[in-house]
Amino acid sequence: MEKQTLLKYFGGTGQTAIALHVKQPAVSQWPDELPFSALGRIAYLQPKAWHDLVIVKRKQEIASQLPE
Repeated sequence: MEKQTLLKYFGGTGQTAIALHVKQPAVSQWPDELPFSALGRIAYLQPKAWHDLVIVKRKQEIASQLPE
C-alpha cells in the first residue's frame, strides 16, 4: 500500500499517527511503499480502514477483471 493513500484516508500525517498509535515523525519516515509493520498496525488497530483500503480495493480489482 502506498503511504499517500493512507495519509489521504486519515487526513494527514498527524491524524495517521494518532490512529495508528505512533509518533508523527515515525509516519513521516515511512517509505512510499508502507512497511509490513505499518500494515499490521492498520489491520489490528483500524480494521475498518484495513477493510476500506485493502479489501474493497481488491474486490474492485477482481470485479474489473471479470468478463461482462
